[in-house]
Order: sequence, then C-alpha cells, then structure tokens
Amino acid sequence: NGIAGYSFMVSAVDGQVNGGGNIDKFRMKIWSTSTGVIVYDNNAGMGDNGTPTTVIGGGSIVIHSANGAREVVPMVMVTPPAAVTALEVKVMPNPTTSVFNLIIKGKATEPVTVRVTDVYGNVIQLNQKIGSSATLRLGERWTNGTYFVEVMQGNERKLLKVIKAN
Repeated sequence: NGIAGYSFMVSAVDGQVNGGGNIDKFRMKIWSTSTGVIVYDNNAGMGDNGTPTTVIGGGSIVIHSANGAREVVPMVMVTPPAAVTALEVKVMPNPTTSVFNLIIKGKATEPVTVRVTDVYGNVIQLNQKIGSSATLRLGERWTNGTYFVEVMQGNERKLLKVIKAN
C-alpha cells in the first residue's frame, strides 16, 4: 500500500511435494509493526507456524531448491509481530446456528473477564480469570436471539453483538 510501518508473512504449500495432498495452499498475514494489530490474515486465529489452509483458486505454487528440484522449504517469518499492547477480540462465525469462537488476545499480565448478556441485560454467561490469549466456545446451549459479549481486561473493554439462529 506504499505506507511504512507494516510487516507481512507469506507461507505456502506446494501440493506436489510429499505430504502436500496435491492441493496448493497459501497464507498471508499483515500487521502493524508498531502495535502488532493484525490488518489482514486469511487464516485468522491460526498460529504463525500453522499449515496454510487457503486453497489457490487458480495458478499454482511450486517451491524449488537451488538446483531446480522440488524441495520442501521451511517458511521463515521476516519480522515477528510486536507484543500485543491492546485488547483484541474476534468472534466467528457470526451469526451462527451452533457455537461462536471468541478469540481473545490481550496483555499477558492481566486476566480477562467475559460477560454475556441478552437484550434485556440478563447475564447469560460469566467467565472470569481467563488467560490473556484464549479462544472460548460460546453459545452451545443458548436459544435463538441477540446477545452482547463484553470482554474486559484492566481498563480496556470490547463489546460485540452476536446472533444465535437455530
């Protein structure tokens, strides 16, 4: 985008290499170098060393060694993401007919509290003393409706609206 201050990671799987499953896949992750906030990740929620899952829609990936033969090349991230300094929260899928995955990334030193309320303000679920980097499954026993998921860590607070539709 021509703007300084962003780092990126690209990883790929050559489907023709042993264990590649005959399907070429890739991952691209872009984040702010100064804050660590992820701007784009086509495999959101996956660790940096996870296997890419996005299938190439056209074209192909071929990884070559110096002598031209196919070779499995380990992918190395050029710049590691900065430590998380702000509370980041994602929920997916939303809406859902089954469960929500609430992905939390926050400061490592403070516990996280998650409170879920219905549209009337009734507390449906309360999770306390959660680690600063966690994924929670929510909504398995909830009925159809709109809910508000409040995630709190220290002085930071994020509020998300989720919809359960059976």
